[in-house]
Amino acid sequence: MRICYDEKIDALYFRLDDSKVVESEEMKPGIVLDFNAKKQVVGIEVLDLKRRVRHRNIKTERQYRRYLKEVQELVPLDPDPRSEQGGRLQRLARQVEDYEKERFKFRKPQSGV
Repeated sequence: MRICYDEKIDALYFRLDDSKVVESEEMKPGIVLDFNAKKQVVGIEVLDLKRRVRHRNIKTERQYRRYLKEVQELVPLDPDPRSEQGGRLQRLARQVEDYEKERFKFRKPQSGV
C-alpha cells in the first residue's frame, strides 16, 4: 500500500495495489474509490483533507522542540512530498510554523519614527 498527499490540491490517496484502475466512483462528496477490472477497490482518494481532519496544535514548549528537531532532521533528506516521510515533514513544518506565529508575535515597525 502507498499513501500520497498532494498539498496543492489538498488530497490524500491510498493506493492499495498496483492493478490497473478501470473505473472510479465518488461514493460521498470528496471520497472517490478506484476499481480494477474485477470490481475490487484499488485506491481511495479523499479530497479537501484539511477541512475533514482536525489540525492538532502544539500545546507545550517540549512538544514544539521535539517537532522542530524532527523537522530539522528531515529537511536535509529532502524527501519526496508524496512519500510518507515527505508528508510527515509537511505536517510537522505546518504545526511548527503555526506555533511560532502564535507564540512569537512581532509588531510591524512604525514608519517615520
